[in-house]
Amino acid sequence: MNTYTQILRKYESDLRDAIRNRDQEAGQSLAQALELKENIDWSFICTALDVIGDTTCAIQHFLEAGLDGSSVGTEVGGQYLRLYGVLNSTYLQQEAIDVLYQKIIPNDKKDTKALNKNLKIREIRNKIGSHSSNSNYGKESYVVIRNTLSKFSFEFINNHSQEPEWVNLKESLEEHLKLILYLFDHLYEQIIQVLYKKNKTRLKKELDNLSSLRTMGFLPYNS
Repeated sequence: MNTYTQILRKYESDLRDAIRNRDQEAGQSLAQALELKENIDWSFICTALDVIGDTTCAIQHFLEAGLDGSSVGTEVGGQYLRLYGVLNSTYLQQEAIDVLYQKIIPNDKKDTKALNKNLKIREIRNKIGSHSSNSNYGKESYVVIRNTLSKFSFEFINNHSQEPEWVNLKESLEEHLKLILYLFDHLYEQIIQVLYKKNKTRLKKELDNLSSLRTMGFLPYNS
């Protein structure tokens, strides 16, 4: 079975090919082919796709190595670096998906921001990797309990209530990746429908490829 990160990289790569090939066929700018509101939107789309590709590589590496990495012995500095790195990689992916929806299918009814904000990894990132010293408008603060750091788990504590919370990073990352794939799959379908609406033969080929991508092993996200 393919991993979620491998599937997401394949989706990203195939979508790039679908966009590039349409531009070559029609002799249009990519902004025209995608029916974008403004030509500058294409630069945002390029950036968002690059961010998704780069962060997918980072998340895949983390899932292979965990907080301990490949070093001999446990280096606390390295553990923290990998923890903050993977948390912010998920945040960057979520923001990139938001941008793609805003620029390509702005009228879509899926509320990507709301879906992303409901993710457990988003909550953990905000508490540990972003607003740890001043969370919830100054009402809370959080800190990682250093001696609990292990390959894919750790505990952190609310310094006001002294309540600890245990985190399973593998489970939280899987939930995140399933949502990103669900959103990317829908985005992919909408894009090829626009790009190839006047070329039914090519549209069928692209839809067949999408069907093949959907058999790679990811389960639909249950929102």
